[in-house]
Amino acid sequence: MVDGVTVKSVPLGFGGYAVYYATGLSVASHSVVASYRGSALNEPSDSGVTTVSVSRVVATPTFPQPGGSYNLPVKVVLKTATPGAIIHYTTNGALPTASSATYTGPITLSTTSTIKAIAVKSGETTSAVATAIDSIVTSAVPTATEITSEFNPSALNESVEFHT
Repeated sequence: MVDGVTVKSVPLGFGGYAVYYATGLSVASHSVVASYRGSALNEPSDSGVTTVSVSRVVATPTFPQPGGSYNLPVKVVLKTATPGAIIHYTTNGALPTASSATYTGPITLSTTSTIKAIAVKSGETTSAVATAIDSIVTSAVPTATEITSEFNPSALNESVEFHT
């Protein structure tokens, strides 16, 4: 029974256990009692009252620009679909907690970082952890390179083209 209403009769499985998965319970506390009607061999019994709390889960933060490789510092934006939720994050790959840095705007990364983020809201279950890896590859910075040739393959001293 859930909140005094019988919701389902479930046959006993091997070992005398019955399992029922409730779906659609509203966000609140619910009283649950598992009862056994008894048989020719066993007396009736019940589990006593168990209280089950159902709460909303805060939406996992998202990264509108996915992680990747960049050749210059990058600004990382975080979002959550849960209104009023607060995002907490780390940039060193550690699991974030409600005590981690609070997201207030784009995070500028100038070194390779693993960002992990959660979203929290009072009275709701904390979101799952979101992760993005942003690699800053300084060797990928475009540079000008001078290429020269000591030998001109043209017999008439015409210009030479270099191909990459």
